[in-house]
Amino acid sequence: MTEYEQLLASRRQMGGQSARIRTLREKLRRTEELLDGLEGLVVDTEPVRRGFQGAEGGTVLSTGYGT
Repeated sequence: MTEYEQLLASRRQMGGQSARIRTLREKLRRTEELLDGLEGLVVDTEPVRRGFQGAEGGTVLSTGYGT
């Protein structure tokens, strides 16, 4: 294999690696967005979860429906 062919092969390999990195970066960005959204949901429901855990002691929680 000539030096030129080796350079071409290296360039193709680097191009493939760059494409994989771009794909992984996009997946990471989407995963980060999903985790941020999930974190927001968990934080938003934390007071409700604490209320349900307290309901075991006989406390009745009102949901606001039918009251």
